[in-house]
Amino acid sequence: MATLTATAAHIRSAVHKSLLLIGLGALGACASFQAHPEPVLSTVAVVNSANFDVRAALMAFEATSDEARGQLDRKGYRNMVIGTYMMAADMRYMQFRRRLAAESRGSSLLLDIGILGLSGGASLATEATANALAAGAAGLTGTRAAVSRDVYFDRTVPAMIGVMDAERTRIRTLIMVNLRKPAEDYPLAIAMSDVASYEAAASLDGAIEVLTRDASERSQRESLAYAEEVGSYTGPPEAGVTEIQGRIRARLLELSAAQDAATLGTMAGELGITVPAGTDADGIRRLIQARMRATPGLDATREMARKLGVSTGE
Repeated sequence: MATLTATAAHIRSAVHKSLLLIGLGALGACASFQAHPEPVLSTVAVVNSANFDVRAALMAFEATSDEARGQLDRKGYRNMVIGTYMMAADMRYMQFRRRLAAESRGSSLLLDIGILGLSGGASLATEATANALAAGAAGLTGTRAAVSRDVYFDRTVPAMIGVMDAERTRIRTLIMVNLRKPAEDYPLAIAMSDVASYEAAASLDGAIEVLTRDASERSQRESLAYAEEVGSYTGPPEAGVTEIQGRIRARLLELSAAQDAATLGTMAGELGITVPAGTDADGIRRLIQARMRATPGLDATREMARKLGVSTGE
């Protein structure tokens, strides 16, 4: 009888330890869960290669002799330094993206496994150990609830990555175009400043700011369009007029949102509209739209669109 009791206790202890390891192991795996292979080039090695003395690099760039630049001319040296810097920035960014994706995909599943392991261990352990395991499971349950509340944030991650990618591509294009220029026209100090902006574009805070601003501007444009459509309604227009007017209105709202009073002023001049001095972009937009509403018929609306540089859809 004593042997059976000891065997049962041994089995219970083994199962308890196994479940405990499952629960704790799941927590440790949260950091390593990822959906991408490791890069061929080591991020640490690439970043270390870009960790050069900035002052020394600038002095070498300005030196009169190529010997100070390892026999590279000033343009070649500049491009080598900037290329290394950008590669390190890209490696760091990809590492950031992998971690972001891993955290958003893996945390909820692994917490569920951890809760299962700790709860199962509590059902088989002694009273004192069971209390400790139950407390741990309760803590993970609370964490799981917090993760669930963050699901809406997780769903915005692709949009934020899209914003960051777009901004980095924009700055990268400017840098690559400038690297074609002679060293005198695009010195190393300016190029390094541009790469710093390229690196800073990988910011969740910045991406959220852009998304918020775009949503606000879109809401404002739609509100203005609705107010003017409703306020100026005089009955069904000739077929085709509404579509062209919609294109004109969208273009005017785009320029108004960008505060491009110069382009709007030129467009108003094409229509023979006299713009009072000091009129801002939104005021010019209203003048043009008032003329648009007063323009009768499809042919006249098409002619107006041509003068404004807007497609007639023909």
